[in-house]
Amino acid sequence: MNTGVRNLRRNVLISFALFLLFFTWLIAGIVVMVWTGRESAFTALGIALGIIGSLIFFLFTINFVWGMRVFGAIRRGENVVARWIVPAEEFDRFRANEAGQIAQGYANDYKVPRQTPHEGVEVIVAADGVIVGDTYFGLATTGMAHITQVGIVPGDPLCLGFETSVVTGRASSGGASFQTVHGLLRFPVANSAHGEARKALDHYMAALSGEVLVKPDFWRKRVRWGLWTALVSGIAAAIGFALEALDIDAGNLPVILAVSGIMIGLGGLVLAFLARGFSHQQRRGR
Repeated sequence: MNTGVRNLRRNVLISFALFLLFFTWLIAGIVVMVWTGRESAFTALGIALGIIGSLIFFLFTINFVWGMRVFGAIRRGENVVARWIVPAEEFDRFRANEAGQIAQGYANDYKVPRQTPHEGVEVIVAADGVIVGDTYFGLATTGMAHITQVGIVPGDPLCLGFETSVVTGRASSGGASFQTVHGLLRFPVANSAHGEARKALDHYMAALSGEVLVKPDFWRKRVRWGLWTALVSGIAAAIGFALEALDIDAGNLPVILAVSGIMIGLGGLVLAFLARGFSHQQRRGR
């Protein structure tokens, strides 16, 4: 289930605060090592976790900042396919319909707010996503989270509906595994916006069939990022192995470089492999 993204500013602050925490841990480990002139369990753990944690949350921060830019660009009208405002009274009817749908087991990825704004709820359908009120949903046709079908859901008001699929990790006593979680995303179409909804429907049907390629360079860029990450990390790991082989007294630095380089490098290769597959899938269509 894809619950959408909201409160991006808050997410940026949280991820940046965690980045600062791990970066401080990294610096503390280095300072203590230099000050005492020796390695210890604290400095080794601080440097290792500091490198990995600060890198992860730095990337999270960049991702959320990028999300804020995407959110703002859509609201300004960039790459927008259709948009409408659902009047308050129509949205109230949508909420009532949703209660019945959920009671029948048809859950919605979009969590309907308890109160309808007096001005109604704006829906902005972009080339690969939609903003419903204050919540953004990605509508990519490939990737770990993607859509598989699109159609009109009958009712008063009508809804635009998407079948969604999200690949998630799961840990159990038997080990780690991946599972695909399927969901439904539906949001109301204003009675005065059936023509706009038709444009959105046509666009996503064409995208799913491969007739329309949205952001055709998106996955190719991630292939390059993954390969560059693997290359730089491989160099770092090689330096670590070289320091160890030459018996240079550098404390735990060779081990940290070797282990971190291998782990991050493998992550880069996995990213490049997955992105290459998603790029081909985008062009083939579903």
